Amino acid sequence: MIKEAIDKILDMSKPEVIKQAGRTFFLQGNGVRAELLPAVTKLESCSLDGLLLYAERFFPVSIEEKDAAFIHVESPTCVKLYGPKQANGAHSLDYIATAKVNHFPFGNKLSQEEMVIKLRCCFAENEDLTRLIAGISAITSGPVTTSIDDGISQTVTVKSGVSLKAETQINPIRELSAYRSFPGIASPDAKFLFRVHQNKEIGTVQFALHDMEGDLWMSAIVGRLKDHAIYNTRYKIQVY
Repeated sequence: MIKEAIDKILDMSKPEVIKQAGRTFFLQGNGVRAELLPAVTKLESCSLDGLLLYAERFFPVSIEEKDAAFIHVESPTCVKLYGPKQANGAHSLDYIATAKVNHFPFGNKLSQEEMVIKLRCCFAENEDLTRLIAGISAITSGPVTTSIDDGISQTVTVKSGVSLKAETQINPIRELSAYRSFPGIASPDAKFLFRVHQNKEIGTVQFALHDMEGDLWMSAIVGRLKDHAIYNTRYKIQVY
């Protein structure tokens, strides 16, 4: 009997959904009627700091406040701001910040010029990047043959003109930091596999870079985004 009474009370407390003239309303047990409005995002931009400033300006509340606004880090390139809970029990989506990232074409064979441009645009400057670009420049002056390839390093023979011949050893494992998220959010160093290929059809050398760690970097960047959001809002809005 007690269980049945509790179930009946819970059923009575659930809002009744009413649809009239193409509009949806919630009718609470106390007679309060609230309209369910379609979710409309107020602002969208590529600025994470813009989202945080908006949160401070319009939702200056404590994280202890019930049903308060909150920030959701959906992915390394998408952060959303939800407003306080409305009468219908839903949070409004007020702001979406989407990072504009230069994505590297991992696994694709690129020419010397394409590879250097992509490396410069898609990775942060570090010692390994500098050495990698220098190595690419050293082996693109003529037709290339791979004389030694043991899976750990490649020794590449570069032929120029009639008699000039040079050997360049290429270390294929590189630790680089790719641009993966918003400006100011540093990506962790990750291991990438660099390979040199001879394209016999066009008689030139091509290069490829392979991501060795898959999506391991994603959790690290999401954590950094959460820390950035927490420490850069004057009012400590909850961050998920």
